[in-house]
Amino acid sequence: MKLIFLISFLSTYLSLPIIIKNAIKKKYFAETGGRNSHTGFIPNIGGLAIFFSFFISSILIYYYIPQTNQFIIIFFGSCCM
Repeated sequence: MKLIFLISFLSTYLSLPIIIKNAIKKKYFAETGGRNSHTGFIPNIGGLAIFFSFFISSILIYYYIPQTNQFIIIFFGSCCM
């Protein structure tokens, strides 16, 4: 179980700089002003790294802990929606 959390952490830690670099390259920024409190350009797709890590850890839990199969199937279905 600790290995699954470690893999989840590492997948977030390693994929976040890649996603942020691509966000900067393709100019996916949160706009300043209005209701936002940002003072500079903030990439707004950093949640993809967290989702990716949660997805990877869910797949690992599905294969290594058989009691959670029903929850994982529901989770995968909701992610596809």
